[in-house]
Amino acid sequence: MHPRRNEWLVRVLVASMAAGFMPALWASAQNSSIHSPAHRRAIERSIELLRGSVDRYPSHRDCFSCHHQALPLFAFRSAVRPSEQKNGRLWGNDEERAEQILQFSRKSLETSRDALQRGEELDGRGLTLGYALWTSDIGRADWGELQTDLINNALATQQTDGRWRVHSTRPPAGASDAMATALVVSGLCSEIDALSKEQGTEDRQSQLESAVWRAKCWMLMQPEPRNTEDACGMLWLQYLLHRIEHRPSFGGLGSGPPGSGFGFSPSGWQAWLERNSSEEEAKELLRRNAELSLHMAEKRLRSKQHEDGGWGQDADRESDAYSTAMVLLLLAEVSMDYKVGAYAEPYFKKGIEYLIRTQREDGSWHVSSRAIPVQEYFDNGDPHETDQFISIMATGWSTAALASALHHRIHPLSFRR
Repeated sequence: MHPRRNEWLVRVLVASMAAGFMPALWASAQNSSIHSPAHRRAIERSIELLRGSVDRYPSHRDCFSCHHQALPLFAFRSAVRPSEQKNGRLWGNDEERAEQILQFSRKSLETSRDALQRGEELDGRGLTLGYALWTSDIGRADWGELQTDLINNALATQQTDGRWRVHSTRPPAGASDAMATALVVSGLCSEIDALSKEQGTEDRQSQLESAVWRAKCWMLMQPEPRNTEDACGMLWLQYLLHRIEHRPSFGGLGSGPPGSGFGFSPSGWQAWLERNSSEEEAKELLRRNAELSLHMAEKRLRSKQHEDGGWGQDADRESDAYSTAMVLLLLAEVSMDYKVGAYAEPYFKKGIEYLIRTQREDGSWHVSSRAIPVQEYFDNGDPHETDQFISIMATGWSTAALASALHHRIHPLSFRR
């Protein structure tokens, strides 16, 4: 190396060390649990626990559930390296188990076909419907007429204000209309994406598009989220709407062919408002939309992180794995749209370290239930007795968060390529 260049490099290094930059970087690299053996072992333990839980569930119940179908399926898919999935291996060593989940879910939902076709809400209402659509999407399932019935039911059960509602107040997992609405809208967007590749589906696309715009109107009229589940649901919904309006490359979505409605674009939404709202209502909604900021909503959610690295179910509660993992996955999904991933951010590493640190030896994360029972309790053989169902949900979310961070998965909630 040239002497002067060598001298310059030494000066830069000395100055950096004096300023504290090099020690800080070194300490960060040494202290981070990301990609460590502990990180990988945490995923292995939780996957093994979820396998047993999924296998036992059908011997106790025959009904579709988010805790024993949707979230374990999500965890299994998240745990497979993206390179393997591009080669068609969606489930790694859990191929047969994933297929069993999809078959079980389909068979269970098939028993509700008459109710779906009559436009009646499922048990669990919009949350069950949303998780059913998400399960189909995650699994790339071909449910044929059942899928059509689920989408038609979403149109029939959308509330007059634009949301999908939950059955009862069962925090944290069953108390958020925002989360139910985000899950259903995610399913509607996937359906529109699929329809956009087919000829002669313009009227159907327009019908679904209108439902999405109604959900946006509801979102804009909501106050600040009161808890973490609501905050995640609102951010997810806002992100979905932002993506389809501002990213024509999303699937086949754009302004749409002639006759397909107003199109997914800001001008399309404004035209829809003028057709479907009073002048005063349209003016207020446009004002609120102009003030909406995805970045600020993301920043507000990040600001709720506790000193221990986790998030609680609300401001007055301690950190827990259910809330922490959901927040991390959502922030990772949203951050990718800015071309700057969240995985390398200090707050994200701190959250992952919280999950690794709080995992139990049996592979689970314990979260206390606050739900008022609406069904007779049964023991599925999972850890934590009467807290086992919310704890299995927490384990599913946490496994997916750890695996997505390990693989630096782009769009961890939607698996878009």
